[in-house]
Amino acid sequence: CLQCNLSGSAYVVSKENPIENFPGGILVMEHAQSDIVLFARKAIAIVTDEGGATSHAAVISREFRIPGVVGTHDATKRIRHGQVIALYTEGEKGIVKLGD
Repeated sequence: CLQCNLSGSAYVVSKENPIENFPGGILVMEHAQSDIVLFARKAIAIVTDEGGATSHAAVISREFRIPGVVGTHDATKRIRHGQVIALYTEGEKGIVKLGD
Protein backbone atom coordinates (compact mmCIF):
# COMPACT_ATOMS: atom_id res chain seq x y z
CA CYS A 1 0.00 0.00 0.00
CA LEU A 2 1.43 3.36 -1.00
CA GLN A 3 1.18 6.21 1.45
CA CYS A 4 1.72 9.82 0.31
CA ASN A 5 4.14 11.51 2.66
CA LEU A 6 4.14 14.90 0.98
CA SER A 7 4.12 16.81 -2.26
CA GLY A 8 5.72 20.04 -3.31
CA SER A 9 7.62 21.98 -5.92
CA ALA A 10 10.96 20.54 -7.08
CA TYR A 11 14.09 22.65 -7.00
CA VAL A 12 16.45 20.82 -9.37
CA VAL A 13 19.99 21.93 -8.57
CA SER A 14 21.99 22.80 -11.70
CA LYS A 15 24.27 25.53 -13.06
CA GLU A 16 21.13 27.55 -13.81
CA ASN A 17 19.65 26.79 -10.36
CA PRO A 18 22.51 26.74 -7.84
CA ILE A 19 21.85 25.43 -4.36
CA GLU A 20 22.68 28.91 -3.01
CA ASN A 21 19.40 30.19 -4.52
CA PHE A 22 17.25 27.40 -3.00
CA PRO A 23 14.06 29.09 -1.70
CA GLY A 24 12.55 25.96 -0.15
CA GLY A 25 10.58 22.95 -1.35
CA ILE A 26 11.87 19.57 -2.49
CA LEU A 27 15.60 19.64 -3.14
CA VAL A 28 16.54 17.48 -6.16
CA MET A 29 20.22 16.95 -6.98
CA GLU A 30 22.70 14.47 -8.42
CA HIS A 31 24.32 13.91 -5.02
CA ALA A 32 24.46 15.75 -1.73
CA GLN A 33 26.86 18.65 -1.93
CA SER A 34 29.03 19.49 1.05
CA ASP A 35 27.04 22.65 1.80
CA ILE A 36 23.65 20.88 1.82
CA VAL A 37 23.44 21.33 5.60
CA LEU A 38 23.13 25.10 5.11
CA PHE A 39 20.02 24.61 2.97
CA ALA A 40 18.44 21.48 4.47
CA ARG A 41 16.37 23.52 6.94
CA LYS A 42 14.46 25.00 3.98
CA ALA A 43 13.85 21.59 2.37
CA ILE A 44 10.67 19.62 2.91
CA ALA A 45 12.39 16.61 1.27
CA ILE A 46 15.57 15.58 -0.54
CA VAL A 47 15.78 13.49 -3.73
CA THR A 48 19.12 12.42 -5.25
CA ASP A 49 20.34 10.47 -8.28
CA GLU A 50 23.18 8.87 -6.31
CA GLY A 51 23.51 7.47 -2.83
CA GLY A 52 22.33 4.80 -0.47
CA ALA A 53 21.31 4.38 3.16
CA THR A 54 24.62 5.74 4.46
CA SER A 55 25.05 8.55 1.91
CA HIS A 56 25.37 12.17 2.97
CA ALA A 57 21.86 12.97 1.69
CA ALA A 58 20.33 10.05 3.62
CA VAL A 59 22.11 11.06 6.82
CA ILE A 60 21.00 14.70 6.42
CA SER A 61 17.41 13.58 5.78
CA ARG A 62 17.41 11.57 9.00
CA GLU A 63 19.12 14.32 11.01
CA PHE A 64 16.62 16.96 9.88
CA ARG A 65 13.70 14.50 10.01
CA ILE A 66 12.65 15.16 6.43
CA PRO A 67 11.80 12.53 3.81
CA GLY A 68 14.62 11.51 1.51
CA VAL A 69 14.69 9.33 -1.59
CA VAL A 70 18.29 8.58 -2.59
CA GLY A 71 19.77 6.54 -5.42
CA THR A 72 17.04 7.21 -8.00
CA HIS A 73 19.67 7.19 -10.80
CA ASP A 74 17.77 9.71 -12.96
CA ALA A 75 15.70 12.14 -10.86
CA THR A 76 17.56 15.21 -12.14
CA LYS A 77 16.87 14.11 -15.71
CA ARG A 78 13.19 13.19 -15.27
CA ILE A 79 12.03 15.91 -12.86
CA ARG A 80 11.62 19.42 -14.26
CA HIS A 81 12.60 22.41 -12.16
CA GLY A 82 9.41 23.74 -10.52
CA GLN A 83 7.41 20.58 -11.24
CA VAL A 84 5.12 19.38 -8.46
CA ILE A 85 6.18 15.93 -7.28
CA ALA A 86 4.94 13.60 -4.55
CA LEU A 87 7.00 11.33 -2.33
CA TYR A 88 5.51 8.03 -1.21
CA THR A 89 6.71 5.21 0.99
CA GLU A 90 6.15 1.54 0.46
CA GLY A 91 7.76 -0.29 3.36
CA GLU A 92 11.33 1.01 3.43
CA LYS A 93 11.31 1.95 -0.26
CA GLY A 94 10.83 5.58 -1.33
CA ILE A 95 8.92 6.39 -4.50
CA VAL A 96 8.76 9.70 -6.38
CA LYS A 97 5.65 10.37 -8.49
CA LEU A 98 5.79 13.12 -11.09
CA GLY A 99 2.97 15.64 -11.31
CA ASP A 100 1.91 17.81 -14.21
